[in-house]
Amino acid sequence: MNLYHLLANSAQRPKTHKASQDDVEKLLRGFAAFRSASWFNRFIALVGILLAYQNNLIQEIGYWGAAYALYLCTTIVCDRVIRRRTQEEIQQNIYVWQNCFVAELCGRALMMSSYAFIFLPKFSAPEAAVISFAVIFVAFATSHIEAMWSYTVGIRGLRLFLILLIVPTTLAWMISPLTGHFLFSLVTLFVLWVCELLGRANIEKAEYRERVEHQLAGAAAQLEIANTAKTRLLVEASHDLRQPVHALEMLVSLLRTETQKTPFAQRVSNIQSSVNTLSDMLTDLLDMSRLDDGKYSPKLEPTQLFPLMLDIESSYVGLAQRKGLALVVKPSNVWIQTDPVMLQRVLNNILVNAIKYTQKGRITVSCSAHEKMLWIHVRDTGIGMEKEKIDQIFSDYTRLDEARSEHGYGIGLAVVKRMIDVLGCTIRVVSDHGKGSVFSLGCPYAAQTFEETKPNSTQLNTDVSLAGTAICLIENDPLIRLTTEEMLITMGIAVVSGASAQEVLSSALKREISPDLVLADMHLDEGVNGLQAIEQLRDSFGLSELPAILITGDLDRGLQALAAQMRVDVVYKPVRSVTLRDMITHHVR
Repeated sequence: MNLYHLLANSAQRPKTHKASQDDVEKLLRGFAAFRSASWFNRFIALVGILLAYQNNLIQEIGYWGAAYALYLCTTIVCDRVIRRRTQEEIQQNIYVWQNCFVAELCGRALMMSSYAFIFLPKFSAPEAAVISFAVIFVAFATSHIEAMWSYTVGIRGLRLFLILLIVPTTLAWMISPLTGHFLFSLVTLFVLWVCELLGRANIEKAEYRERVEHQLAGAAAQLEIANTAKTRLLVEASHDLRQPVHALEMLVSLLRTETQKTPFAQRVSNIQSSVNTLSDMLTDLLDMSRLDDGKYSPKLEPTQLFPLMLDIESSYVGLAQRKGLALVVKPSNVWIQTDPVMLQRVLNNILVNAIKYTQKGRITVSCSAHEKMLWIHVRDTGIGMEKEKIDQIFSDYTRLDEARSEHGYGIGLAVVKRMIDVLGCTIRVVSDHGKGSVFSLGCPYAAQTFEETKPNSTQLNTDVSLAGTAICLIENDPLIRLTTEEMLITMGIAVVSGASAQEVLSSALKREISPDLVLADMHLDEGVNGLQAIEQLRDSFGLSELPAILITGDLDRGLQALAAQMRVDVVYKPVRSVTLRDMITHHVR
C-alpha cells in the first residue's frame, strides 16, 4: 500500500458519508488541538537547527530548513483556508478536510523524523540523545491529545503518525556509529508500541464517553417524549372525563333543588359532596396538565382583593360550617398585580386543603404588608405537619401519612406551586405538628393606585333573583342540554335551548323571546363551534353586545384570546351550578 492510499484510508468515514454538524465540530476541534501543539514542535526544530549549526552542518540545515519552511507555509495556508470556510462548506467536503488534517499530521511527523534521520548519525552521543528524547516526548505528548484522534481520524491516523515519527528515528540509530545504537533503536520501537497503546486507550475512553453522552441524550429525548405523551394523555383523558362529570354536576344540582325538603336531602347532599370532590380532582388534573403544557398563561392586571376574598368566603363558609368549623375572612381593600382567576384557584386550593385537614377550631384568612408585598395568610387549627415534611407537600402525587384518611391523590398543592411560580408570587409555610399550619402567599402591589370600593349590600347579595331573565342555551349533548335547562329554570330563568344556533333562533322567534345572555358549548354538530353560534345569534337578534358564556373543555391557548376579542367569557368543564349562577348574575343584573 503506497503513502497516498494509507493517507486516504486513515480517515474513518467513506467519501459518500453525509457529514453531520457534529462531525464538523469534531474536525474543527481536532484542527484546534493540532494548532495548540505547534509551538512546541517549532521550539524543538529551533533547538535542532542550533545543534546542527554547532556541528557545522550548514548544507544539511539548508536542505532541511527549506523543507520545513515549505511545510510551515502549507499548514498556514491550509489553516487560513479552513478558517474562511463556513461550517456548511466544510460539511459538504468533510472527506477532503479529514484527509487534509491527516496530511498535516504526517507532515509534522516527517519533519521531526527526517531531522533525526539526517542529523542524528552525525551528532555526538549527548546530542543524539537530546534529539531522540525530543522525538519520544513528542510521541508521548501527541498520543495524549485525544481531540486530535478521537474526533477525527481515530487509531489508524495515530498509528500512521507514530510510524512516520518513530521509524525513521529508529533507522537513524541503526546506521549510527555511536555506541549502543542498537539498544537505542529498540528503545524507540518500544516507545512506538507504548504510545500506540496509550493513544488507543485515550481514543477508546473518548469514544466510550461520546457513546454515553449520546445514550444520555437519547434517554433524555425519550423522557421528554414520554412526558409530553403523559401530558397529552392527561389533557385528552380529562377532556373526555369532563363531559360526563359536567352532566353529573348539573343532574345533582337539579336533584338537590328538587329534594330540599324530603328525606332524601341528606343523601343527595352526600352525593353532591362526592361529585364536588371528583370535580375538584379533575380540575386539578386539568390545571396541572395545562400548566405543564404551557397553555395556562396568566393575565396579570390590577386586582382589588376585597371582592375576591368575599367571594371566597361565600363559597366556602357552608363547607366549613358542615364540618363544625368557623371560617373567618378579614378582607383588605389593597390592589395587587395578579391574575384574579388564577389567584382565586390558588386560594381555593389552599382553603379547601385547610378545611379538609382541620377537624375542629377555625380557619382564618387575613392580610398583612411585609417586604414590599401583600401577604395573604390562611391559618388553620388542623393536624399540621412536621417541619422536615413541608417541602414535600408541593411535590406531584405526594400525600403525607397524616393525610391518608382524606380523599384526594396529592396534586392540589402541586398545582398551587405551579400557579404561584407562573404568577411570580411567593409562598411560605409554617406548621406545628398537631396544632395547625399557616400558608402565606406574597403578591406584588399593583403599580397603579385605584379608588378603593367596598361592596355595597347589592354586591354582597349572592341570592340575586334571576326571574325574568331569558337565556339561549346551545348544547348538542341531549342529556347536558336537558339537565342544564332544568337547572336554569329552577333559578327562574326562561330558557330557549337547542343543538344549534338555527334551532335556538327558531324557538326564540316562535316564543317571542329576546335573550339577555347566550350560553353555548364549544363543540357543536356539523363542524360549528360555540363562538360561531354565538356570533350567529348576535347577528340574528341584532344585539352585537349580547353577553355570552362559552362552556368548554378545550385547552387551546388561543381560544381564550379569541373569546376575549369577541367579548365572550370562557368557563371550563366541569362547571358547578353555583359558579354558573354567579356568572349569569354578573352579566344580567
